[in-house]
Amino acid sequence: MKVDRPPQLRPSDAGVIDALRKATLGDYEIMGLLGRGGMATVYLAHDIALDRKVAIKVMAPHLLSGEGMAERFKREARTAGSLSHPHIIPIYAVKEAGDLLFFVMKFVEGRPLDSIIQEVGAVPFAMAQTIMQQVGSALGYAHRRGIVHRDIKPANIMLDVDGWAMVTDFGIAKVADKQGLTMTGATVGTPSYMSPEQCAATKELTQASDQYSLGVVAYEMIAGRLPFSSDSVMAIMYSHFNDPPAPIESVRPDCPPAIAAAIMRMLEKDPEKRWPTVEAAVAAFGGTSLAADDPVRTQMMTLALKGGVASQLVAKFSTPPSPSPAGRSPTSKERKGVGSHTAAGTTAQTGVVGLALTPAQVKVAVGGAVQLMARPKRASGATLFGRMITWASTDTDVATVSDDGLVTANSPGTAMITCTCEGASATATVVVTALKTSRALAWV
Repeated sequence: MKVDRPPQLRPSDAGVIDALRKATLGDYEIMGLLGRGGMATVYLAHDIALDRKVAIKVMAPHLLSGEGMAERFKREARTAGSLSHPHIIPIYAVKEAGDLLFFVMKFVEGRPLDSIIQEVGAVPFAMAQTIMQQVGSALGYAHRRGIVHRDIKPANIMLDVDGWAMVTDFGIAKVADKQGLTMTGATVGTPSYMSPEQCAATKELTQASDQYSLGVVAYEMIAGRLPFSSDSVMAIMYSHFNDPPAPIESVRPDCPPAIAAAIMRMLEKDPEKRWPTVEAAVAAFGGTSLAADDPVRTQMMTLALKGGVASQLVAKFSTPPSPSPAGRSPTSKERKGVGSHTAAGTTAQTGVVGLALTPAQVKVAVGGAVQLMARPKRASGATLFGRMITWASTDTDVATVSDDGLVTANSPGTAMITCTCEGASATATVVVTALKTSRALAWV
């Protein structure tokens, strides 16, 4: 499996990191670089007061050069921060220090959708339907509150290690749009995902523009490639404005007609000809909500967990002792705790206190298999990586389990599958049913 490489620090990053550390001293500890783009650089940090990981997004200086742009960014970020939806990454705070403007956001352990598409190509239909449902739900929620994203693309859709799709960067794109930065390709409206009206830049964008961009994402998930591609930004924008995309069936012949029709209507040039709302488009795309033990969700968890830059950084950095806020010296008790590193203190900071095992209960027919996922947890709830997990089955005649948690069903009955890591354990119930011979089962 392809592994995403963590971004490398540049010489120019040193000054930004130093300024960010001074600006957040006593509140956050800067731990590493998560990613960079034309609009911002994102760092992994530790929230000292709440003992949790956060992402800090530092906006690019060129976006703040215009008069009043910093205040505009903060205003839009506050608007985005008002959104509360399970599939929208929340903004915790907006701060300004010297030449730095940065956002403190929820840290999502996982991978952006673009890296997954680059790795696997076209994704299974059920997975694409799930991602569309969750992203569409987030966009519909924002649209009902008058907020248009303006930069929907796979890089702004995260798959987390719990098997959910999350949308990020609400509100920020609108400000960049006012700077006329569309042509950079690294700002609002990444050209490959821009709607025709966004390319024309002649009027205020509506939710129909987000729907078009989501249609491009859907096309790419199903086909494994974009509807329009070129070495020239202008050529891509021209195609969005004038050229019909190749029918999805010509790229992926096994595509269900309902999915193909939903995508092609989302990609109509005229906003009035698209679906009336993004929820309507997603409903036409099909799919149902996933149960906790659904195999599709397990697949999404696996893709998010393996090879993710965020997971690598969490594994690399253990939480260091928190620095004292400026102007306050640590007490003798604190100095003793930091210096001695007692066993209890070390366990509290870096040890395994529990295991999250999913699915906790599952049914599988004889001859089938199911992948269990176990994630060691710190006291703060953060996932620990690189820990050895031991698996065992209470009844190997009913079900056996491999060293990596793959359960194979052998005969009807019930088996308890236990995973253990550094003294912590968790148990899942596996019910094995008799194999039924039917056309439906054969099809499955």
